[in-house]
Amino acid sequence: MKRILFTVMLFCSIAVNTASGQQHYKGVAGVSLSANGLIANGLSYGAEAMYSRYLTRSITLQGGFYWDLSHFKLNDDSYPIHNIGVRADLFYTLLSVRSFYLNGGAGVGVGLEETSQSRSIMEQRKITIDGFQNKFSLSLEPKINAEYFFTSRWALLMEVKGMYRPLSNTTKFIPAFGVGVKTLF
Repeated sequence: MKRILFTVMLFCSIAVNTASGQQHYKGVAGVSLSANGLIANGLSYGAEAMYSRYLTRSITLQGGFYWDLSHFKLNDDSYPIHNIGVRADLFYTLLSVRSFYLNGGAGVGVGLEETSQSRSIMEQRKITIDGFQNKFSLSLEPKINAEYFFTSRWALLMEVKGMYRPLSNTTKFIPAFGVGVKTLF
């Protein structure tokens, strides 16, 4: 009986360690895809593809590409602003419970704020704004990210962040949320 109990405990220990073997360990890398919702004069959207690298069990560095569409209002009309660029994030694990991780961090993004579509619509409506043009975009982003690993390699992601864009033509601060999936390798 003792051997059977020992064998069952050993098997359970190996199964638990195998299930969480890939999660948040130094040297593990991952790729994530996320859809984002932005709250800028109504609900807008975006997407991102990121590469993650776990530097330690608690510190994660990630970088990748982002795109988002936000709107600004002028005279009760809404005009689209596209942002595209690259971003780097650094996360620290605040809470770890089995296969759930809560991370806090910040990111810096650089790219292009593209206003051609808005300018075209404004020209048709005979509206002009001085200095309203495509420009370099800088984005500073404090964020909280949650990962739930439903297997040893696959996780569901949820993120809440604020995007501060000091050089923007329009909205300087945009709250956002994201939902996605991550795989580790």
